[in-house]
Amino acid sequence: MSKDTNPPATKAEIEAMMDSIGRHQIKMDRWAKQQLEAHEKSSEGIRESIQRFEKRFDEKLDRSLDEMKRHLGVLMEEIRHDLVGAGRDEVSSLVDSKIDHEVRLLRLERSVGIVA
Repeated sequence: MSKDTNPPATKAEIEAMMDSIGRHQIKMDRWAKQQLEAHEKSSEGIRESIQRFEKRFDEKLDRSLDEMKRHLGVLMEEIRHDLVGAGRDEVSSLVDSKIDHEVRLLRLERSVGIVA
């Protein structure tokens, strides 16, 4: 036999190799199962974190909306108050201008001689 050629494997060597492959397969299955369990735990933790975040976000959003509604109510009340005051000013201004207009008409009528 030459040095470059390998002798054929014996039955014992083949059985040893098959046992070795079987042990590696068992180790790989165990490792894969551990990885899957770790992934599931991690995924569950992520899901719980997302749920906590969503709950906190919803609470903050609700508080913000309530605060905005309160501010809007105050603003609307201020606008209403301003408009009521502006309406009063406008009415008094119209009354004043009507009186001024009547006085001017009377003066004009007297000067023309229409009114006795």
